[in-house]
Amino acid sequence: MSAALTEDDLDGLIRMSISSTDAQGMQDMGHLSRKVRAALAN
Repeated sequence: MSAALTEDDLDGLIRMSISSTDAQGMQDMGHLSRKVRAALAN
């Protein structure tokens, strides 16, 4: 599995940071933030 971030990942992160009030949004943010940290660690 590649940890590289795509433009869609970044767009999604921005959208979720603006409107992540529901449980699914928070779960999605957690998943993507782990991906971001993994990508930055490489």
